[in-house]
Formats: sequence, structure tokens, C-alpha cells
Amino acid sequence: MKKRLIIFIIIILSISLLSACGMADRSAEDVGTDEYGSTGNIEPAYNYDKAEGVSVDMEDSVGSSVQYLTTTESTINNQQKIIKNGSATMEVTDYDSAFSDLEALISDSGYIQNSNIWKTPRYIDGEKIMLTNANLTIRLEASRFGGFFSDLASIGLVVNQTTGTDDISYMYYDTEARIELKEDEKTRLEQYLTEVDDANVYFEIQSRITEVLYEIEQLKGNILRWDDQVEYSTIQLTINEIGPDDESTLVEPKGFFGSIWENLVDGVSFLGDAIIFLAGAIPALLLLAAGVVLIVKLSKRKKKKKE
Repeated sequence: MKKRLIIFIIIILSISLLSACGMADRSAEDVGTDEYGSTGNIEPAYNYDKAEGVSVDMEDSVGSSVQYLTTTESTINNQQKIIKNGSATMEVTDYDSAFSDLEALISDSGYIQNSNIWKTPRYIDGEKIMLTNANLTIRLEASRFGGFFSDLASIGLVVNQTTGTDDISYMYYDTEARIELKEDEKTRLEQYLTEVDDANVYFEIQSRITEVLYEIEQLKGNILRWDDQVEYSTIQLTINEIGPDDESTLVEPKGFFGSIWENLVDGVSFLGDAIIFLAGAIPALLLLAAGVVLIVKLSKRKKKKKE
């Protein structure tokens, strides 16, 4: 009896195992292809990393990115990219002479990029003269930036000046690293383009190559613009020509005794103006006094007649 029971259990287990294997085979066949002949595990529209003849090592890609970051950091530490900008306002008594001196000052290390010049009329002793004013944009080699403002004082009176710097090192070298990554992507896309037969995939890859080329050109344009700004500093210079009787806007500090002397001079000047005023007003005052006396006498005479 026990032997029959054991044999029956073995037969049931065998039948169950064979049924499970059959179902697994049918599932594999169903997933293998659909009615259009494509596999059940659908791949992306294009994946050039898995194309025949194109091998991609993920460790190499990650290593390249790490190498870019490491190179960028070390480059920043070794060579900073600094943009220098400044502005100044100066006063001169002869604009033409000052402008010639300025051109000689920057002739070997810079140039005037933009200029806006206008004339202002002034009347001195009834004579009309035209004073020149100018706003100039000067591009100057960065190495000459510091000494330029000192040399400017030899041309005219520098009323005010400002300077500033902008460190773009990280942005600059990060952009260079991005250009290398984009060029590597373009190379892989072009390589995969020669491997594909599907027209849709071909046009998708071609469209992506165009996008990558546009991105590379934009990044390279930023690099060129930054190179120009780093190599040549930008200075905004305002020149104002003043007349012979104009006072400079720059007020020199007067100390304690200088202030006392200035107040004394102002007091004497006021007293002198008062004396001059009184001297000029004496004839009018005499006439006014004579009129008052005459009116008083006439009033007294009328009063006596009435009495």
C-alpha cells in the first residue's frame, strides 16, 4: 500500500513539472516576436552605444568625466581668467591736446573702440567759445590696466575713477571641458551613422549631430569672447574741457587755518560789498530825507494857518 502511494505521488510531481516547462516555452515564444516581426524587448529608436562595431565602456566614460573635472580644477589653480574693467572722469583745458596725448599713451597697447564727442557753448567776456566733451570706450592690454590710471594724471585732472575685476576661471574651463565632451559625442554619432540601415534612425542621428554642432559653436563663441575680454580690459573715459574761468569740481581739503582764513576773507568781502552799497545809496537817501523834511514843514505851515 505504501509503495503504491509513493509511486502515485512521484507520477503527479512529474506531470506538474512537465506542464510548467511547457508553459514557460510558450511564454518565451509569445514574447519573442509580435505581428510586425519585432521583438518583445523594444530597444530605443537609436542607441549608438550598442551598435555593431561600436563598443562603449561605461568605466571609460565616467573616467573621462572625472578627468575633465580634475583637469579643470588644476588649470584654474594654475591660470586664472580675470576680466578687468574701469572708468574715469577727467578735466582738461585743451581737449585736442589732451586727446593727442591719450592716443600716444595707448598707441602701443590698446585702441579706442567707441567715441561720442559733443560741443558745449560758453560765453566769456561776451565772447562765445565752444568747449568739447567726450565719452570714450578704450580697450587696453590687461597688463597695462593698473598703470593706465597713473599715466592719465599727466594728461589732465582725474576727478574720479573706479576699477573692478571679474574672475571667470571656473566658467571658462568648465566650458572648455563641455566642448570636449560634445566633440566626443559628435564623433560617436558620426561613427554610428555609418552603421545604421533604418532611414528613421539615420535622420534622428543626423538631427542630433546638427544640434551638437550648434552647441559646440555656441560654447566656442563664449570662449572667444572671454579670451578677448581677459586679454584686453575695457575702460570708460569721460573727458570734459573747461574754460579759463571755470573752477574744477575737485575741491581740495582746507585745514583748520585755511577755513579760518577763508571765513575772514568772506567777512571782509561782505563788509566791502555793504560799504559799496551804502555809497551808491547815499544820493537816494539824501533825496528821501529832503522829501521827508519838506513834508513836515508844509504840514506845520498848514496847521498854523488853520489856527
